Amino acid sequence: MFRRFVRRGRPTFTAYLIALSIALSAPLLVFAGVLSHKLADRERAEVERGVLDAASEIRRATDDLVAETVAGLRILAASRSLWSSDLSPFYAEALVAGRELGGHVALAEANGERLIYTRVPWGTLLANEDGGATVETVVRTGAPSVSGLFVSPQTGERMVSIAVPARAGDVTRRVLSLEIPIERLLAVIRETGVGAPHWGSISDANGIVLARSEENAVFAGRRLPGFDELTEKAGSWRGANFLGVPVFGAYERSDVTGWTAGVGISEDVLLAPLAASRLRLLGLGALVLAVTTAVAFPICQDIASNFARLTDMAKRLGMGQPLEAPAIHVAEAHTIAAVMARASTHLAHRSERLREAKDELEARVEARTRELTEQTALLQTTLDHMDQGLVMVDEDGRVSVCNRRAVDLLDLPEDLVARNPTVAELHAYQLENDEFRRAEDAERVKELYGGGAFKARLYERTRPNGTVLEIRTVPRPEGGAVRTFTDITARKTAEAELARMARHDALTGLPNRTSLRERLDERLAEATRHDRPFSVLCLDLDRFKIVNDTMGHHAGDVLLCQVAERLRQVVRREDHVARIGGDEFVLVCPDGAEGSGAEALARRIVAALAEPFLIADQTIAIGVSIGIARGPQDGAEIDDLLKAADLALYRAKADGRNTWRAFSPEMDAAHLERQMLEIELRHALARGEIALAYQPIVDIETGAVTAVEALCRWTHPRLGPISPARFIPLAEETGLIAALGEYVLDAACRDAASWETPVRVAVNVSAMQFARGDLHASVVAALSRTGLPADRLELEITESALMDGPAVLDLLHGLRRLGVRLAMDDFGTGYSSLSYLERFPFDKLKIDGSFVKKITRPETDAIVRAIVGLGDRLGMTITAEGVETEEQLRLVRDVGCGEAQGFLLGRPGPADVIAQRLRRDRSKAA
Repeated sequence: MFRRFVRRGRPTFTAYLIALSIALSAPLLVFAGVLSHKLADRERAEVERGVLDAASEIRRATDDLVAETVAGLRILAASRSLWSSDLSPFYAEALVAGRELGGHVALAEANGERLIYTRVPWGTLLANEDGGATVETVVRTGAPSVSGLFVSPQTGERMVSIAVPARAGDVTRRVLSLEIPIERLLAVIRETGVGAPHWGSISDANGIVLARSEENAVFAGRRLPGFDELTEKAGSWRGANFLGVPVFGAYERSDVTGWTAGVGISEDVLLAPLAASRLRLLGLGALVLAVTTAVAFPICQDIASNFARLTDMAKRLGMGQPLEAPAIHVAEAHTIAAVMARASTHLAHRSERLREAKDELEARVEARTRELTEQTALLQTTLDHMDQGLVMVDEDGRVSVCNRRAVDLLDLPEDLVARNPTVAELHAYQLENDEFRRAEDAERVKELYGGGAFKARLYERTRPNGTVLEIRTVPRPEGGAVRTFTDITARKTAEAELARMARHDALTGLPNRTSLRERLDERLAEATRHDRPFSVLCLDLDRFKIVNDTMGHHAGDVLLCQVAERLRQVVRREDHVARIGGDEFVLVCPDGAEGSGAEALARRIVAALAEPFLIADQTIAIGVSIGIARGPQDGAEIDDLLKAADLALYRAKADGRNTWRAFSPEMDAAHLERQMLEIELRHALARGEIALAYQPIVDIETGAVTAVEALCRWTHPRLGPISPARFIPLAEETGLIAALGEYVLDAACRDAASWETPVRVAVNVSAMQFARGDLHASVVAALSRTGLPADRLELEITESALMDGPAVLDLLHGLRRLGVRLAMDDFGTGYSSLSYLERFPFDKLKIDGSFVKKITRPETDAIVRAIVGLGDRLGMTITAEGVETEEQLRLVRDVGCGEAQGFLLGRPGPADVIAQRLRRDRSKAA
C-alpha cells in the first residue's frame, strides 16, 4: 500500500493530490471553526450585556424606591401634627404613610431620642438608637440620608433606614425616617426580572450585602468578595463568589444612595456556548475529512494512471521511438500529448512572443516615468508643507528651491520667487524693505548674498514684524548652500514668560522673594555709591488665619489677591512690592527726610487694608501690621535689613496690631531677651521650676468652695518670678505649651486626688493640645495615674481651640463620655461664641473678668444678664471671673451668676494652703 504513494524515496503524484485535497479542506475547517467561535463569543457577549443591563435596572429600581421614600417622608414631615404636643394623630398618619411606602416610620429628636415608631403600638417604650446613626447624619448635614444594614433595636429585624430632616425654621429639630425590611429590597431585585441562572444583589457603600436574590438569609450582612476592586461608577469583574465559584459580574453604583447594584452569573454558563462550539467544530471536521477522502481518492487514482501513460510516452520519446497518441480522457494530459506533437508549431510563434515582450517593456518604462513624476510632485508638496522655511542656493548663486513656508516667513513676492532669482536680487529686495534694521543682521547675511564661500552658521534674527527666526546655513559639497528658517517666536515668548514666572508669585502676580533680593541688592548698591537711603516695610496680615480656617484656603487665596491689588493701588511707581510667602509682603521704597516716605506709605497701607473685603458674598475685615527698617542704616546686608524689619513687625504686633513700628536697636535687645527666655523655659520643667497655684471658685449663695482653678507659676533661680503673661504666650508660640499642659494636667489631678474634700479642679487646655490630637489619651492617662474621678476634673477651653470644628467636637464628646466636665473660658471676648454654645457640649460658662470689671455700666450689665439667661436655658453653670470688690460680688449675684472667682474670694495659693481652706470649710459645714 505504501508503494502506491512513494517510489524510489520520492512521493508520487497520488500523494501530492491527496495532500492537496486535505490542504483544500483545511481552510473550510478553519472558517467553520472561526465562525463557530464567533457565534459562541456573540452568545457569551449577549449574556454579559444582559448582566450589565440587569445591574443597571436594579440600580434604577433602587434609586426610584429611595426617591419615592424621600418624597413620601418629606410630605409627612410637612404635617402640622408633627409639632403637636400630642403625637398620636401624627402616629396615625405615619401608619398610613408607612404602609404606602412599604416600611415602618420613626420620628426622633435631634439628639437621637425616638418619639414614634410604627412597628410597635402607640405608647410602647422606644429605644433611643436608630439604624446606622442616620439621625446624627441628618442633623449634621441637614439633608436626607440613607443608612447601611442594621438590626432594629425594637424588633430585631434586619433593615435599612432612609431619613429626612424635619425643620423648624432653618434648624433641623427632628428627624423622620422609614425603616425598610431587606425583604423589600429583595422584592425590588425580583421585580426587575433577575432570576436563575443569574443572581442579583444590592450592597451599601462599604460593600455590605443588603439583599441578594439567592439565599438572601445566608449572605445578607456579609461583604461582597472583591468589592475593593470596584473603583469605577459602573463596570464588570471576574472573580469568585461567596462559595468560591468563578463568576462574571456587573455592577453600577448609585449617585443617590452610594449603594451598589450587582448581577452575577457562573462562568460555566458563560463558557457553555464555547464548549458547544468546540463540539460542533469536531463534528464538522470529521464530516469534511470523510467526504474529502471519499471524493478525492478515486480522482487521485484516475489522474495518477493518466500521468503514468504520459511518463511512458516521455521515456519512449527520449529513446527516439515513434509515438502514438494514447487513449487519454483527461483534458490536461491530452493537451500535454498534443504539445509534444506540435513542438515545431510553438517555435514559429517565438518571434511573436518577443514582440509582445518588447511592448511590455516599453509599458513598464512609461509606468516608471509616471511614478517618478508623481514622486517629484510629492516632494514639492512636502517642501511646501514643511514647518521650516527652506532656501537652496546652487553653485552659481541662484535660488533653485524656495518652499512655501520660506515665502510666508520672509514675506517674499510670488513673481520674484517664481523666476528663480539670484541671491543678490533676493538680498536687494530685502534691503529695500528694511528687512535688516540691525547692523549685525546685515553682516550675517553678507556671506550668503555676497557671492563668497558659504560657512556653516546658526543665529537668530527678529524681523520687523516681530517674528523671531532661527536661521541655519549648511554648505553643500558641490557648492552653494541650504538655509532653513524656523519660527521660534512662540518658544521665545514662552522662555520670557518662564523667566517672568521665576521672579513673580504665581497666585498674586507680585514679584517674589527672588525678585525682592535682586531689588534690595540694587538699592543697597545705590545707597552705598550715591547716598540714597531707602526703607523696607515687612507686612503681615492680621486675622488672616481666621479667614483661612473658617472659610477655607480658596477664600484665603482670593483675599491675598485682593490685598495684592490694593497694595498696587497704594504704592508709587518707584516702590517695589513683593509677596514672600503666606500672608507676608515686603515693600521697598525710596526714603524722604528721616524715613517720612516710608511712614506715610505705611499709613496709607493700614488705611487701605482696614477697608472690608467682599469674599463669597461675605464681608471680611482684617488688618495689617508693618515693620519698617531703613537701609543701609539698619543693615548693610539683605538678611540683616530684613531681620530688622521683622523685629519692628514683631513690635507692631505686640503693640496691638493694625499699626506700624520703625526699627530701633532696643528691639534687637528685646529679641535676644525673648530668645534667652525661650531657652530657659525649655529647661524649666526638667529643673522643677514650674509649680501650680490654685484659686478657689466659690458658690455665691453659700460661700463654699465648689472648685479650684490650677494656675501655672514659674520662679527662675536667677530672674525670680516670671509672669504667666510673659511665658504662657511664649510657650504657645514655640510649641512648649503641649509639654507644659501635660505637666499641669498630671500635677493638678495628683494634688486634687490628695484632698479630703471632693471639689473639682479646673485645668486650662490650649489650642495646640487639641491640634496634636492626643488630648483624650493624656486625660485618660492622668486620671489613671492619679486615681482622680473623672467628674472631679474640669477642662477650661478658650474659643481659639474650637476653630477645627468637627474634629474638636468629636474630641469634646469623647471627654464628656469619660465624665469630664467642660467649661468655656473667657466667654464673650471672641467672634462667634454663641454658635459654639449650640455646637459644643459645655457644662459651664466663665464670664470674662473684663465684663465683671465694667458691670456697673448699664450696657455691660445687660450683656452679662443675656449671657446668664442663655446659660440657664442651656443648663450650664455660670461663673463670674475677676470679682475683686463687694459691689461686684453683689451685682453678679443679682444678675444670676451661680459661682464667682477673684481676689475678693481667694487668691491663688499652693496645694497645701488650698487643702487647709477646704478642711476649714468642711468643719464649718459640719
